[in-house]
Amino acid sequence: MRLDGTIKQGKSNMNTLICGLVAVVMMLTFSAAYGYGTYKEAYDAGNQKVKAKDYAGAKADFMEASNLAVTNSHKKEAKMMLERVTPANEAISDEEVLELVNPAYPGLKDFAAAMKANDLAGAHRLLVKHFATRQKPFVPASRFPFVDVNSALILQHHSFPIGKHKKVADDEWLKHIFTESNYNTGKMETYDLGADIRWNKNPSTSMYWHLYLNQLNFLAGLARVYKDTGDDKYAKGVGDLIVSWVRQMPADEGGGMQTRNRLCNCIAAYDVVRKSPSLTPEMHMAFWKVFITHSRGLVPWTGSSYAGLIPAAVIFPEFKESVAWLSAGKANLANVLVDRTTPEGAGDIHSISYQFTGISWPARCLELFRANPGNADYGEITRMIQTQVGKRLELYIRLRMPNQGIPNIGDAYSKENWSGDCSRLLKAYMIIIGMSSEERKRLEAIKDPYSRLKAVLATIDGTDTKEPAGVSMSFPGTGYYVMRSSWEPQTARYLFFDLSPEALWHNHADACHIDLYAYGKPLLTDAGGALGWGYRTALHNTIEVDEQQHIVPSMRRVPQAKTLDKMAAWMMPCEWITTEGYDFVDGAHTGYEHLGVIHRRKVFFVKPDYFILCDLLTGKGSHKYEQFFRFAGPTRKELAQAEINPQSLTTRSLHEGTANIQIIPSHIEGLHAAFFKPEPEEMDDKDLRAAFSKPDSYFTRLMVGRFNVKGRWVKSPVAVYTREGELPVSFHDVLFPTAANTQADVRVTALTVTQQGAVLPPHRAAGMKIEWTLTGSGKKSKGTDYFFISHEGAGARNYGEFSFDGELCLVRKDAAGKISQISIKTGSTIREGDRTLISAGHLIDAATARWDGECVSLDCLVPYGISVLAQKARQVKCGDKPVKVSKKNEMLVLAAGADQAPLKIVKPMVSLNPAQKGLIGGQPWAVVTWRTARPATTQVEFIGDDGLVRRTILDRRFVTDHSARVEFLRRDEQYTVKAISALKKPTAWSIWEIPDIAAKGYTFKVVSVDKSGKRAEAKAEAPK
Repeated sequence: MRLDGTIKQGKSNMNTLICGLVAVVMMLTFSAAYGYGTYKEAYDAGNQKVKAKDYAGAKADFMEASNLAVTNSHKKEAKMMLERVTPANEAISDEEVLELVNPAYPGLKDFAAAMKANDLAGAHRLLVKHFATRQKPFVPASRFPFVDVNSALILQHHSFPIGKHKKVADDEWLKHIFTESNYNTGKMETYDLGADIRWNKNPSTSMYWHLYLNQLNFLAGLARVYKDTGDDKYAKGVGDLIVSWVRQMPADEGGGMQTRNRLCNCIAAYDVVRKSPSLTPEMHMAFWKVFITHSRGLVPWTGSSYAGLIPAAVIFPEFKESVAWLSAGKANLANVLVDRTTPEGAGDIHSISYQFTGISWPARCLELFRANPGNADYGEITRMIQTQVGKRLELYIRLRMPNQGIPNIGDAYSKENWSGDCSRLLKAYMIIIGMSSEERKRLEAIKDPYSRLKAVLATIDGTDTKEPAGVSMSFPGTGYYVMRSSWEPQTARYLFFDLSPEALWHNHADACHIDLYAYGKPLLTDAGGALGWGYRTALHNTIEVDEQQHIVPSMRRVPQAKTLDKMAAWMMPCEWITTEGYDFVDGAHTGYEHLGVIHRRKVFFVKPDYFILCDLLTGKGSHKYEQFFRFAGPTRKELAQAEINPQSLTTRSLHEGTANIQIIPSHIEGLHAAFFKPEPEEMDDKDLRAAFSKPDSYFTRLMVGRFNVKGRWVKSPVAVYTREGELPVSFHDVLFPTAANTQADVRVTALTVTQQGAVLPPHRAAGMKIEWTLTGSGKKSKGTDYFFISHEGAGARNYGEFSFDGELCLVRKDAAGKISQISIKTGSTIREGDRTLISAGHLIDAATARWDGECVSLDCLVPYGISVLAQKARQVKCGDKPVKVSKKNEMLVLAAGADQAPLKIVKPMVSLNPAQKGLIGGQPWAVVTWRTARPATTQVEFIGDDGLVRRTILDRRFVTDHSARVEFLRRDEQYTVKAISALKKPTAWSIWEIPDIAAKGYTFKVVSVDKSGKRAEAKAEAPK
């Protein structure tokens, strides 16, 4: 199927060039005749003063530019800029504010009469009285756990606890002393702004300090002190500050996000102080002007404007424009919660921290709706909030690490993966979905939050136990994958794999990044960092090519990419499998396609012990490839300690009394290992401030090899494995975590892989022997694993002394050399020398066999027609049920299924869909449907022009109506699609092939393959 992309350009480029030249000549002629240069000089002068925050000077320049403009476009341009720098107090007159009040609103009869009589002063006083005395609408107290109780409106968090508000108000806010964060340094800074505040002057070296000051966060704090004390001096302080601000600053100061946050703070403050007699009519008017000008500015803004528009509309229905604010707010909220939310509930802001704004803000809107019924119809929007916020909360419950933390993704304001408390998350979920009081009471009686989390998931999954239905899980429509050994917090091993599309905001260049946690703490993490610090690829546990970060959709970060299409890295999830014996994830991305390189990463989890990491770099050319591993320290506030063995190139952390990890590379020929040495040795604020204006390589040298500890970027070990040369290139590593006070001796030996006598390089197929010995707590255990992986699909190959015809296999031997486990993916036969270990008459999709004395436990979707090595075993169990077997030589043979007619697939259909509306970083997708006469499984295999074989997650349910969603397609790619179904007792697999899809219709070929190899073909229906 062909996914259409941008229109191809040919001769039109020449036409465009000619037209452009003509336009330039005409513009120069026009400029010379009519003084365009004079207009442009005034306009440019105004822009320079905007950058310097000199709004008064900028206003004068833009007024001059407007007077000098001789074309309508220039006049509109100058007018627009003039509006942007005009103080909010002047942007709308007092009379205009009064005219915007609905005279028919209940309680405004006298106001309406005054307005009709043109008594503006009287109308102003009456409107002040109305707002000071009305009971509804009002801002309710919040019961939602993610809404901060320290703010009156509770949409903007405040940094001070309630008990300190009065002291801070007396000693600082009323004296115009303010404390905000300098995110360049990670430190708080305090400045005395003097009796007459110059709001446009920044005393800090950080633009963020000034942005946060102009959010007016402190207004809600002052209002809270007034509410607590009843002392009018605090209300007057609020009024004085807002009057001062609107006289100097434009409504859109700082852009959309700052406008929204400032509006929220002003609504919060005004709802409290409006009752104070100390508030003068001018102070009331200043607030009204903020509400109107800021709401107007938010209506066209495409960010999360609803968080300001909906409160303004609900709390101030007296204004005629409130209907438009509410309509725009509802549309924006639907855009955020529906259009910009993945099927599993992740927002398109590429950040864990910022995801929660899509939870707390809609929840607060829900509380505003419920507290103020009757002003409008809120039914549909409240139901949408419940559904979509419930989906978001459930996703972040399922992502939780064993310490209740969450993996670092994108900008993070703290080390999210170090610790957490899921109590508020669970409470929020139960409130949002409307869980019954009896059910909430039962769950909240579970004191341990993590045990409560498991019980909530068990309730969602409908299990009879307190454990969730699954352990490892995937979110294929989002690009998140989680591998777990168990739900036990102190012993569980956990790996998070990120293949989520890059968004435009708060994103990091972190495709294929992993977070690894084991035995109570993070072991491999990223640098964290907020507002841009830490977004470079080298600050994550992934691959960097030619010392460049991979492409992300931001013009300033990849200047050589001129359009968003060229900058967006396509995510290509290939496969996800979770079984009792192993988990496997396989994904690729095109972030280095502009360099001619595709990065593909595979992770195999040898449950429950360790992980095997495989990185493949394919494409053309010779490059430098760096594989980064960032170690977490022994505690959240301590630096990591690690060492590299110069012979084996093994890197290990060295932390006493806590968990550790080893990274053991295989195939070390041509591999270089070292810790990254940051430059300069010591870093100061000046280095940080300069970083954004320097090339990627400068930022990499500055930031890699550092970790944020107590607000300071200090040196910390980051292991870098480097290869250089012609593509293709591969890395194969064992990631082996160990518990506290446990010593691990792990040795990895690369096996020679041959196919028809020819030795294969590791980028085609790799084998390794993994010998491990664990010593600790007076106990010692040891074992040997053999791991085989083909990067070219199934096929007969020799891996050292073993032969295997599939894609992936693990053979485990115990200390006595006996086979204890075999795991297979997409294969049929594994032999050791002349001895057959497992054999089947068909490809086994995924299976694990474990030997325990006289029993072999077999985890396999279709456990028929398989032979397994007996050793001492006499029976085979699938689950808890014995399976009928017969003994033949050294093998236990499972009976084949009864003969049946070949399974046929009918009515295959494909429905193509563009990237989800509004989802930044979204990719096209498709739904494949078909039917079978008998119940069977569901899976789709698809191959694009790049030859990458990809599969949807196997749906193990046996059904007759099949549907599979094919995610993360690429534009301008043609795909060959196979729909695959398997019977419970199959003698055949049915595969539907789509060799081509035309622009207006689809041509299908249905192929049913039985044991004898006979084929039956039929044409399928074209989709309507």
